[in-house]
Amino acid sequence: SVASEPAPLGGMSLLRARAEFESSNTLFESACPAELPVAVAEYPDLNFIAPGTILSKLGAVICGLPVEHPTRLDQVLMYTNYNRDLTINLIDSLRLTNHYELLYYIYAKLGATLKRFHQSGFYRYSGHPGNFIFDPKSQEVILVDLDSSQNLTKVSVKTRKLYIARDLASAIYHL
Repeated sequence: SVASEPAPLGGMSLLRARAEFESSNTLFESACPAELPVAVAEYPDLNFIAPGTILSKLGAVICGLPVEHPTRLDQVLMYTNYNRDLTINLIDSLRLTNHYELLYYIYAKLGATLKRFHQSGFYRYSGHPGNFIFDPKSQEVILVDLDSSQNLTKVSVKTRKLYIARDLASAIYHL
């Protein structure tokens, strides 16, 4: 199973934390915009138990972000009174004229990031906008929360395009 199990904030099975670290490291090496791997923390006296899973050591992956002011993509895409100023500032700083142009711009950047993610050899199960960050300075969409990322080489060559298509469909559905 690759869907995320219930976990304490930031906590997951140690195996999954190591996998996220390795995914982040590979993406960093391939210049794909993603969280930056720092370390894996292991809690030797604590176990991770989720319904339907095996007992595992508790772990956490520690990552940094290559941005000064990270903004989750779900906050950028939703135009509400809460984030009105954020949206207006982004429209102005990107020299766009309205919210629809901002959405088009962000969607194009999201597509470019997903393309680089797939070219780096990965697919994932969660296209929710909360799993991406937008950086106005670099004007890139950055991948975060990579614990559900899987290596494309682990699926048959015949089905790889289907996994990529599912990633795209998930991202579109959640937008």
